[in-house]
Amino acid sequence: MREMAHLLGMQCMHAGAAASARLADPAVDPRWLHRFRLVDAHPLFGAPAPPSFPGQVAAAKFREAAREALASPSVDKVTFAVSKKDAADHAHWRVETGRDARTPTTRFAANAKWKAPEAATEAAAAAWVEMQHAILEALGATHGVIVTATNAWVMHAELFFETSTVDGKEMHPHPDEIAAYRANRDQLGERYVRKPRWGTYLNPAHVAAVGGRDKIVAVVAPPVVRDVGNLWYVQLSERVADSTAPETRARWRAFAELLAPITVSVPGPATVRD
Repeated sequence: MREMAHLLGMQCMHAGAAASARLADPAVDPRWLHRFRLVDAHPLFGAPAPPSFPGQVAAAKFREAAREALASPSVDKVTFAVSKKDAADHAHWRVETGRDARTPTTRFAANAKWKAPEAATEAAAAAWVEMQHAILEALGATHGVIVTATNAWVMHAELFFETSTVDGKEMHPHPDEIAAYRANRDQLGERYVRKPRWGTYLNPAHVAAVGGRDKIVAVVAPPVVRDVGNLWYVQLSERVADSTAPETRARWRAFAELLAPITVSVPGPATVRD
């Protein structure tokens, strides 16, 4: 029996207009299974001082703190976290508010990480994914992915488009792919998409560009598809535990080939890689 991957992540792009105080509710959603205690409101350059939340925020005050941080015109991104220590930071949620729009084509990101508790079930993981659907819909996201991993370095690269090396070894298996996403960030969700992950959100233009929903279903045979706001969500296995199963990898290869014409170009041989 396969074990469930112990890390799940969400990364998405949005245009910024919807990142407001109404996103405070997900910050206190019980489906995280880990209570957020920290609010980091990053200051917008040149704006008045943003609200500050030193130390841990009490549970009874967390929703209001989240609302204040998200609504402040002086904040360009907000991070909700469990702990400042990596080993104890079992969940985080970060939202770029969209107030740092340097050009009309600037796009913004949001991401989340969830470390499954020891006793977490597939039902708990499915509930966490459902919560991410609600977040993307609230943001008006234009594209996104749900990632599974067992390596924190890999997850960090997937969520922040930043790779790391340890003793000279790249900790993400495809650092060139991550670098390409970072270089083309403002076009993700517009002209381009990422390579698919366990879960992938596509907007109507992306779906149409590769032949429509029926073609994707016929070629990929995904066991889970659903609408999420304006997006269409494709998941390559029903259970997280099957995210690396042979049949799931086969679906991934077929999906990656189908999305290739609208996927960010990665330097090197033009091949689809596992």
